[in-house]
Amino acid sequence: MIPHSLLALSLVATAATAETLDLGRLVPAGSARFESTFGLDFEGPTPGEVDMSTLSFFTRLDSVMLGEGLQWLPTFSYEATSFDFDARPFGLAPGAPDLEDPMHRISFANYFLYQPDDCWFHGLMVSPEIRSSFDHLNSRDFSLSAAFGSGYRFSERLIVGFGIYAEDITNDPWLIAGPAFLWNPSERWSVSFFGPRFTARRHFSADSNLAFEAGWNGGQWSVDAFGQDAKLDLDSTRAGLVYRHRIHDGWWLEAAAGMTFSNDLRVMSAGGRDLFPAVMGETGAAPYVRVGVSLMNW
Repeated sequence: MIPHSLLALSLVATAATAETLDLGRLVPAGSARFESTFGLDFEGPTPGEVDMSTLSFFTRLDSVMLGEGLQWLPTFSYEATSFDFDARPFGLAPGAPDLEDPMHRISFANYFLYQPDDCWFHGLMVSPEIRSSFDHLNSRDFSLSAAFGSGYRFSERLIVGFGIYAEDITNDPWLIAGPAFLWNPSERWSVSFFGPRFTARRHFSADSNLAFEAGWNGGQWSVDAFGQDAKLDLDSTRAGLVYRHRIHDGWWLEAAAGMTFSNDLRVMSAGGRDLFPAVMGETGAAPYVRVGVSLMNW
């Protein structure tokens, strides 16, 4: 599942390590990943357990120069997230949300990066999205997210910046803002913090690396609950190891494993009320695994 991080600032800081701005080189041409989380055990008054799995695909188009130092990169991504409950949380009540149907997320993210000089970098991300179970479609299934960030290169090894991310602007907007940095203490190590995600990476060679990652992860999807518009809301924090290895030319294999904690899964009304606190809510910690493949250049 793609994290709701300060994506624009992440690209800004990554771009700052290059002598020239080239989004086509920085963003993978395409990727496919499968992730599974096991045994999320609800801690509320009604016992229950749920497994979660996500299949995701990403692709980009060629970057376009819009002016001196300004580039635009359009992208497309699709995610299908499934929840497998050990017991139906709402029984067989008519009109109850069927949470075992796949939840879909379709995103058309557009990245804009501007490099006015050798030190400053500015980035903007605008992403219209569909997040829905597709039981029905209305305006709440469509959303708009955006991020803006600026970074300053203090040296070849250190970039510091600040970013703002706005989630679901068209329906239930909320903002997150914070600092970011990218630090390369040596040729073998890189350390970064972008919004809610921290990464420390050890490069063994040009073909393999191992990283520790920790940060927020979650999602929201529009669902129908007893005839009213609602949303399935997932909040989660995770930490784990990610190993990446080049398998051939621009093809990379990725494998990750770790633990999720501070998990919370609820069905919320359009006004923000928890509709089913007796059967859903906070869950205990649970392990996750992820495998994937990516292509850096077409």
